Amino acid sequence: MRLLGIVAGGLLYASVGHAQAAPRTADQLIARFRQAHESKALQSVLRLVYWGKAEPAMHASLERSVTADFKRAIKRMKVEFVPQPGADQGITSTSYLVGVKDGVYFLVTAEPVAR
Repeated sequence: MRLLGIVAGGLLYASVGHAQAAPRTADQLIARFRQAHESKALQSVLRLVYWGKAEPAMHASLERSVTADFKRAIKRMKVEFVPQPGADQGITSTSYLVGVKDGVYFLVTAEPVAR
């Protein structure tokens, strides 16, 4: 799964509609996120997430974060490759990681790893 960062150049990030096809491009993911954010549709945003093996605590954390962001206006959104470690981009915004799996764009979360 390739990881990308989605940067809402001012304040927020990504979404999905109700019975829509999975987003196959970054532009589709952005449009779905914007639509869900503007209508404060938490479940629509959460349908954009590839949960993998994320634990319940990760689900709850992401729900709190997305809900808190609903009070913010989206000024600009884009999907970009995550910068190299240590690169200071000077970006102040909310960001979510985005992955592509089997041609579908998802918001991604952390998963526990085996020790």
